[in-house]
Formats: sequence, C-alpha cells, structure tokens
Amino acid sequence: MKTLVYLMMCCGLALAGARSLRGQELDRVGAIVVDPLAPAERDNWKKVSGVWDFDKGVLTGSGSSRIDYTRQFLAPVRITFDLEVIDGVRPRGYFGRYTLAHEGFNGRLFGVYPSQGRLKKYRYEAGRKYPVKIEIEKQRMEVRIDAKIVDSRDVGMEALPSLGLSSGDDYSQGMSRFSNMRIEGVPSAATTGN
Repeated sequence: MKTLVYLMMCCGLALAGARSLRGQELDRVGAIVVDPLAPAERDNWKKVSGVWDFDKGVLTGSGSSRIDYTRQFLAPVRITFDLEVIDGVRPRGYFGRYTLAHEGFNGRLFGVYPSQGRLKKYRYEAGRKYPVKIEIEKQRMEVRIDAKIVDSRDVGMEALPSLGLSSGDDYSQGMSRFSNMRIEGVPSAATTGN
C-alpha cells in the first residue's frame, strides 16, 4: 500500500510539473509580457476597416471592422484577453492561419477555423465578458474560452505574424470590446525595435 501511495504521489508531482511546462518554457526562452492596449503600443496597431476606439485599456470596435496588432512573436507564445460582444454575431480573433470566430447562423457560437474533424463550439451571450487564452507552440495549439478548451490540436506555428481583431463584417456589423490583453512571448527580431 505504501508503494502505491508513493507512486501516486510521484505521478501527481510529475503531472503537476507537466501542467506548468508551458510557463517554464516561456521563462526558459526569455519571454516578455506585452500589453498591446497600452498607450506605448498604439503605433503597433493598423486599422484595416471600421471604427476603433482605445480608451483606458479597452479597445472597442464597431461596424464591419478589423484591426491588426503587427508586432510579431516567436513560438511559444500565449495571448490572453477578455472579449465582450455588445452587438452583432460576427466577432473574430485572427492568429496566424487560424481564426477564433462566430460563423454560421445557429445562435451565438465560437469555434476555431479551419476546423479539424468535428468542430467544437462555445456558446456565448451578448453583454458578458469572456476570458480567452490562446497558446501557440511550434507543434501544438490550444484555445480556451472561460477556462474551457474550445480547440486543442497537434499543429502549431513557428511564429505569430500578427493578431487581428474584428467586431463584425458586412453580414453583421457588430460592436465588441477587447480588454485585459497580454501577449507573452519573445518578439521577433523584425519587430523588437517597436
């Protein structure tokens, strides 16, 4: 019995260590934490369309809109932000070749596109803030909304070329707020001077 308890304790410690590996990996590679919504980062945003307003750490987009944060980060990288959909049904987050988006006509559902196999969806409500976490490694990617895994796949990317946000499109010209945004990673040499 003592041996079983000992093995369970050892395995538990090993699992606990595995859960924090991403954080350790980010520390190992010399990651920094960036607040993209800070006034010092405004020059790193490129408005593509629509109306965007920066106000005290909150970015609000309205209409058929898109804005891109152009600072690049090498993998591994962690992106966190709160998303609140005020109006409309087509907010999006673009990260590399993937999109966290509401697509389709079946209520308010987020998914990660392109999908792999059966698409996992997360139901959301207008007027409620949802914490979003996107973790990208060279061989793995995971997306969580409100601490629930929406997508996890063994496909990653070498770098995050940009982070795009949208609050709506021509079909649904909405309004969304993005806040508490952080990017944790190593900036690409091409964008470290910003």
